[in-house]
Amino acid sequence: LGSVALVALVEELEEKTTRNGDPYLLLKLTDLTGSCQAFLWSNAPSFMDRAEIRRGGVFRLGGEAKEGKGKISFHLRDFFLLSSPPGGREAEPLEGREWVERLLRKRVSFDIETVPLAGLEDLPAGLAEKIQGYAERDDGDAGKVMSLSPLFGQVVSLAVLDMDDPDNRVVLALPKQKELFPSRAKGGDPVAFLPNEAEILKAFWALASTCPLMVSFNGRRFDVPFLQVRSAVYGIPVPVDLLGPRYSKKGRPHLDLFDVVTAYGLMRGPASLDACCHAFGIPTPKAALDGSKVAGAYEEGRIREIALYNLADVEATRDLYFKLESTLLLRDS
Repeated sequence: LGSVALVALVEELEEKTTRNGDPYLLLKLTDLTGSCQAFLWSNAPSFMDRAEIRRGGVFRLGGEAKEGKGKISFHLRDFFLLSSPPGGREAEPLEGREWVERLLRKRVSFDIETVPLAGLEDLPAGLAEKIQGYAERDDGDAGKVMSLSPLFGQVVSLAVLDMDDPDNRVVLALPKQKELFPSRAKGGDPVAFLPNEAEILKAFWALASTCPLMVSFNGRRFDVPFLQVRSAVYGIPVPVDLLGPRYSKKGRPHLDLFDVVTAYGLMRGPASLDACCHAFGIPTPKAALDGSKVAGAYEEGRIREIALYNLADVEATRDLYFKLESTLLLRDS
């Protein structure tokens, strides 16, 4: 009992009045562990924003847990909307959550690996020419250009790691060898093979809609926009905004550590995850593989190698987070 932060569904909601005539909200909150009664009193800092609390929405909530008459109640201080059902309908379990069940409502780090959807020769001539022209401004690698674009690339691996339990992890991967899927992660093996990219995307949003904090490295510029557009291509709903207000790290569901270490792009010079690992004394995940080699490895059928490299990235991201938690992130904790 005491100060508590949690993620819960608002199952019931009623505006009431105390004996003194002061308004307050009475709520019923539900999560995987059960239900409890909650109060938002008129003297709470967030009471003026109470209209944002909607039945069926999933919220990150902060406040005090108290015990009285043998029951525990929750007294809200602040809240942040993570997801709300379209049209005000009651929230329903999102598709794909069975792949990430153990990670729901956890603090997690995440990362994706992407490859081209098709070869340059398979595209209309006009598009192929534009992609090649774009590539020649850099290193001439058209495959890299397509891998980095959600219009021409696809997600082949999504790694997610519980920040507070390193053994709670999963990598959802899309093998070229169709005989490998579907296959769930078993025992100490974190890799699960899924039948198509859409299933990976559904699992990601099922997870994102419940997590109080998702940590990435460069996720604001790459991973999240890529995931959003690929989801739109398949008509998959995007239930939570992971690209919300950029300059606040407090109470937001997505924290991009690239923003933290570069002061939102003000710092000059290399600032890759590999560079941060070197500076902070963290084992680098880039020793055996890096993003530029993923497409080639995928063509060779080395999906497990890609998945484990992807997992090493989220482990390094978690380690970097804990290096920053007591320093650059301390003022926002």
